[in-house]
Amino acid sequence: MGEDQIVLTPSAPGSITLSSLLPQPTPHSPSLNHTLPSIPSNTTDGHNATPTPSPYVRPPKYHYFASRYSWIWISSTILILIILHLIRTTRHKKRLKQSLDRRRRQWKSARVSERDFALEELEQSKGGWVGRRVRALGAGWRNVMYMQGFPVWLYMPETVADAGFTVLYTVVYLFFCLHRTTSWFPVRGYENAANQLGVMSFSQLPIILLLVSKNNPIASLTGITYQKLNYLHRASSRVCLLTSWGHALLWTPDVWEAGDTRPYLLWGIAALTGFTMLWLTSFRFIRRMAWELFIVSHILFSLLYLIGAYFHWSRLSYWVWPAILIWAFDRCLRFIKVAYINKISPFIQSRRDAKKGKRPNRGPERGVKVELLEHDVMRVTIEREGWSWKAGQHAFISAPSLTSSPHESHPFSIANIPTSTSNAASFLIRVHSGFTKRLLHALHSDVEEGLPLLIEGPYGYPHSLDSYSTVVLLAGGTGVTFTSSHFLQILQNAASGRSAIKHLHLVWHIRHASHIQWIAPLLNLAAEYATKAEQAGAGVDWLVDIYVTKSPSADEPWPPNAIAEPERGGGGLESGLGLADTLLERIVTDPASRSPTPLSFISHSRSHSISHSRSQSRSHSRSHSPAPSYRPDELLTPKAQQVRIPLLSDEQDGYEGAQDGEEEEDTGWGMTMKAWSYVRWNKGRADLREIVEEDAREAEGAMNVSVCGPVQLLQASKKAVREVSTMQSTREGLMTIDFFEETLGA
Repeated sequence: MGEDQIVLTPSAPGSITLSSLLPQPTPHSPSLNHTLPSIPSNTTDGHNATPTPSPYVRPPKYHYFASRYSWIWISSTILILIILHLIRTTRHKKRLKQSLDRRRRQWKSARVSERDFALEELEQSKGGWVGRRVRALGAGWRNVMYMQGFPVWLYMPETVADAGFTVLYTVVYLFFCLHRTTSWFPVRGYENAANQLGVMSFSQLPIILLLVSKNNPIASLTGITYQKLNYLHRASSRVCLLTSWGHALLWTPDVWEAGDTRPYLLWGIAALTGFTMLWLTSFRFIRRMAWELFIVSHILFSLLYLIGAYFHWSRLSYWVWPAILIWAFDRCLRFIKVAYINKISPFIQSRRDAKKGKRPNRGPERGVKVELLEHDVMRVTIEREGWSWKAGQHAFISAPSLTSSPHESHPFSIANIPTSTSNAASFLIRVHSGFTKRLLHALHSDVEEGLPLLIEGPYGYPHSLDSYSTVVLLAGGTGVTFTSSHFLQILQNAASGRSAIKHLHLVWHIRHASHIQWIAPLLNLAAEYATKAEQAGAGVDWLVDIYVTKSPSADEPWPPNAIAEPERGGGGLESGLGLADTLLERIVTDPASRSPTPLSFISHSRSHSISHSRSQSRSHSRSHSPAPSYRPDELLTPKAQQVRIPLLSDEQDGYEGAQDGEEEEDTGWGMTMKAWSYVRWNKGRADLREIVEEDAREAEGAMNVSVCGPVQLLQASKKAVREVSTMQSTREGLMTIDFFEETLGA
């Protein structure tokens, strides 16, 4: 018999019974465990009678067991996610191995031409009738569940899948809350709905704290980053808040009528108040406008709820203690990481070194460089010995000298990848209010070294894109940090023969053309990797499309009929080749004629003067307008302060890159001519649908679209993939398109 069962046996007359020791029931008892029901009497008409042999057995409390049963549902959900992750990982590894094996066979067999190999691979990848139908079902499921969004309101779910999980989670928990209840209102009996709601709210505390922790084992097991699991955290928190309020409201009339003010009730009120305030300070607009307020309030109100819940009903402390331990373990582990990565312990100076004015060999200010790129954009470089990361991951940066809150740290995506010679992590940080603004004010010049910054991480599951045939990376503003790391990782792996990607396309929206210098060192490194990959026989056809959205050259209307309306939306510079080539020839051959030239013509002509196969095939497939009759002088009258592309020197033919042993000339924005040759300039905003469709039609295998940037870009990217990769187009042979979005800090 369990601990929740009590056996009451009849006693002799005049003896002390268990029922006489128990408190007598009151009409309105407010306790969570209501009073025992009346015990049947074994006497008749006041006369003694022989006791009956059958005892009265109190039934076990169902709500205690229901809270434990609910964890079977939670564990089953996590197990399903783990299995799906294993299936995806196995499929990607198999696809990568098959692609690399076919590439090796191509090099070994002289009888198979490159064209025959491409046709064979295309036929194998697209599969037969059954394979196309299966992919079509997958595309339909993805479009409905993950690519359909809701308006960005307060606490609205982001996708249909998010909404569906929230509804399912709520229904399952309400079933456990209401099943086998004896009463609703007024509260009567052991198994009343109020008690059951209260116990079920306790049972969710461990999973709520586990899902929000940065060092989350579920993220590693399921391949879902902790920021994605954060939605599950919010869903479970909402259900916990709902059940807590249900428990309180059902008990309120009895407690109010009895005038009960016992401490455990006051602790319950404190816990519910803390939970409600935690919810109110978690709305999206508060997170975006006052991140520090959100963090501080989240910690304080969470502690208030946990402490209040413990003292409200200590019999359920076995749910509270695991939650507190999970939170404390995550905090301690994060502190240890910060101390180890930043070498904080050797940071303490000796008195002798302090008198001599020596700085410590290691510390948070060593290996830190902050550059002011624009009035609202900084590039922060932090180098830490023995620290490493992978593409797509991020780290938290804190500055103890700039804040009074020891816990304050902010996540930023790492823009580069570690190399054999350097493990300095680079971040692009846009200045907002709060921490970033204080960091900006701490700069004494455009380049500042020695600021004491602490780094923590890396965090985020490192998704590998090497098994795909085509990868399209979409970025806006400083969101390029997420895509640039994948961009470099792909080319680095291709140089070492560990990537199956054949076409790599980066699309970046920036306000002004000069912003390309933000990632100029990364593009130079990418060009080096691409050269090595080509020499190793694993060349990647890569292209960088830059869309300038707010510079004068983008805002100024072009002369009528000078350049026809381009096919790619947003005003891509794919037209007017005759005029552009004429202008380029004039600038290169005649030094005296180097008058200020608009961004569009020079960049366009430079892009099309380069011989990369895919760019040429695309350009030739478009319909271009003939060269207009305008004189170049009429078109070379720019606005004041118009952004211009740096021009070539007289001696440089410009398009073949540096020769062996020669140093490549800088284009003026920190880019070598080799890297510059892969950049294609456009004005306005990109037509994402056309970009995705064009790359998908030419893809020879599975395709991935990854995006990071403003909410508008995320929504436009989803819409583009949804419209291109339909069930019908997939049945007709279009390859699978996987979609990934980075919503760091959203």
